[in-house]
Amino acid sequence: PNLRHGSFESGFASDRVATFYRTFQDERSLIIINNTYVPRRLAIPTSWQDGTVLTDQLCGSCFIVKNGSVEFGTMQPRNAWILHPKAIPLRGEGADG
Repeated sequence: PNLRHGSFESGFASDRVATFYRTFQDERSLIIINNTYVPRRLAIPTSWQDGTVLTDQLCGSCFIVKNGSVEFGTMQPRNAWILHPKAIPLRGEGADG
């Protein structure tokens, strides 16, 4: 719901690569767009805590926040990622027994 109904907050932007956040209630997503014709290696500053796992809602890739930013491999040209914190159960939760 945060992509359709959420508030908008601009993030990092440089050389036709842009990011923004969408937030609705307790859901927050980071959207990253590479609007260039060349692949980009990215390290995007983020407000999530170090160790947070972000999952791309389009392809399922996972990334971890380290030192206040998310480092990615190469993002292909004319591509977008929709990153959302992945809920990771605490040790013992969700396990049978």
